[in-house]
Amino acid sequence: MIEKIIKELGIALIKTQRISVDGIDNIPKKGPVLIVSNHKNWKDVPVIWYEVKKHLGRETYFVGTSQLTDVYECAAMFNKYFSEKTGKNSAFKRAVNLYLAEIITKSIKKWDCLIPVKKEYGKQFNNRRAIVTCKRKLEEGKLVCIFPEYKRCEENKINRFLPGAAKITYDLKKECPNIPIIPMAIKGTEKNFRIYNKIRINIGHILYMHNYRKPEKVIRKKFTKQLEDKVRLLYASSFS
Repeated sequence: MIEKIIKELGIALIKTQRISVDGIDNIPKKGPVLIVSNHKNWKDVPVIWYEVKKHLGRETYFVGTSQLTDVYECAAMFNKYFSEKTGKNSAFKRAVNLYLAEIITKSIKKWDCLIPVKKEYGKQFNNRRAIVTCKRKLEEGKLVCIFPEYKRCEENKINRFLPGAAKITYDLKKECPNIPIIPMAIKGTEKNFRIYNKIRINIGHILYMHNYRKPEKVIRKKFTKQLEDKVRLLYASSFS
């Protein structure tokens, strides 16, 4: 019951934002899809999930920190976040954060929308369990979203992409050839949630990984750079 209330409250909060989405038709309505997006804030996840669900009726599975599956790690993350925002972290706030963490971790496990990656593995995306889960979801025809920066970036900046998306796609070249990969840029979620905040999502055209005859490292590096360049262009256009 509490998970449903939290979900409805989250959707109600998202609806108070001025969200504009360009290129939603570029995302296939069925079949395996890998979305590759920049990462501004934790709010990227509910906003992307809501917009994809609203326009396409599809569920999105996100590759994200395993801190969201552990109550105490999740509470510590909240404590750090609010301390950075307010400069204060009283005993009362820590208690509230722990309560919120209990609800959120329980909800995430029930919704089964997160593909967890431990922080120490995120840098090179070599967490075998996460990779296997991503592959299984794509083989099942699901929509998966990955943030190749593997950390939030500063305002108006994009960090260098790491080869997670390219690795997944390359490893699935036999089981799921020609997986549609969608570059996406999101802007505005880095701001605090206030009524009528402006959030912009730009979605690019489908990309495919081709030419498997070259060495794997060369293919992954080149394709990762291509994805990063596409997302940077989409992000730059969100200022216009």
